Amino acid sequence: MISILKVNNISSGYGEILAIRGINIHVENEQIVGLIGPNGAGKTTLLKTIIGFIQPTEGTIMFDGKEIQSQRVERIVSSGMALVPEGREILATLTVQENLELGAYCRKDKGIKDDLTKIYDYFPILKERRNFAANTLSGGQQQMLSIGRALMSRPKLLLLDEPSMGLAPIIVDRVFEILKDIQKEEKISMLIVEQNTKKILELSEYSYVLRNGEIIKEGPSNELIGDPQLVEAYL
Repeated sequence: MISILKVNNISSGYGEILAIRGINIHVENEQIVGLIGPNGAGKTTLLKTIIGFIQPTEGTIMFDGKEIQSQRVERIVSSGMALVPEGREILATLTVQENLELGAYCRKDKGIKDDLTKIYDYFPILKERRNFAANTLSGGQQQMLSIGRALMSRPKLLLLDEPSMGLAPIIVDRVFEILKDIQKEEKISMLIVEQNTKKILELSEYSYVLRNGEIIKEGPSNELIGDPQLVEAYL
């Protein structure tokens, strides 16, 4: 298989403090990869490093065959990567549709209107509330908006940071169902940080376990879900 993302021996952090050390992760084309571990393990730092918010102190990041570890966020997004951040970070006073349209700010093509229609097909509630301010949405609807906004950039790789955070179980189930549908229909790859270990192991094909800034375990998700040590620690 061809890797859309290769993270090789990446270390990064904040100032002199390294939050992740010697990380190696691969995401193949059209693959969903899970990233699990306790709070403070370095999962969010890794996503921010991949997309360019944090510069690594060592290592390389290959995206779609090109090194990107020294590139600016805008260029990385324009090349086909998008992030759904922890906490959603929607623009509260703008309407739902304005938030979605901002997701396409890097694009110059004429397919934005068609993609907006597609997002509304995935998330009908967003179409119903497209003229409402984003801060009037429920937590689950805001998460859908954050995902939809990222998809408007037409990413080849979608990074998601805790998509189930703060959501009721029934909403979590629906969000994960939609993510699976999107992956199949849009043929994009996903790297998902998730505290709901059981859910992400069921959704993903391959997973990595982070602890104290290092990868301590990896493998096919259907094998990890049966690992007794992993079950005891995280399930």
